[in-house]
Amino acid sequence: MTPPAGGPVTVGRIVAAHGTAGEVRVLPTTDFPQRFASGARLTLAVAENRRTVVIRGARPHRGGLVLMRLEGVTTRTEAEALRGATLEVDRSQRWPLPPDHFYASDILGLKVVTESGEDLGAVAEVIRTPANDAYRVEGPAGEILIPALKAVVCAVDLEAGRMVVRPPGGLLDPEDENVDR
Repeated sequence: MTPPAGGPVTVGRIVAAHGTAGEVRVLPTTDFPQRFASGARLTLAVAENRRTVVIRGARPHRGGLVLMRLEGVTTRTEAEALRGATLEVDRSQRWPLPPDHFYASDILGLKVVTESGEDLGAVAEVIRTPANDAYRVEGPAGEILIPALKAVVCAVDLEAGRMVVRPPGGLLDPEDENVDR
């Protein structure tokens, strides 16, 4: 399962208007805040409509949000109409990552198996936490949360569409007697 070469990747979501001059509050979904530099071009997706927008200014805001001015959005009413819209880049414009690092969008949908070959299902969601990410896997045994740690994730093969994991004791069998509680 090779990831698609093109297509949109969400880098932020507009969550609210801010002030009266057309600013919006953006929840970043990227690890690269440089995406929001003044003059940067992004695709604004509102429902089925997409258009290119130019960032006219951005600054950090509380709660990890970014306050942003977009070209052509000058009133609170215009900003409020953008609530729920996404800011995107083409997949081909993603920045390179260090070895053994992956974009969440590439992890979604990967088949997850244990080292012994047991099918756990597929990655349905990447959950970001302060300590480490976790992969929500949906499969034959229901929902499992796999910590995104090198000690647990043995291999990620994007070409094959597969992730191999070494679940810690008690993760797959909560009744495991060898686990300290």
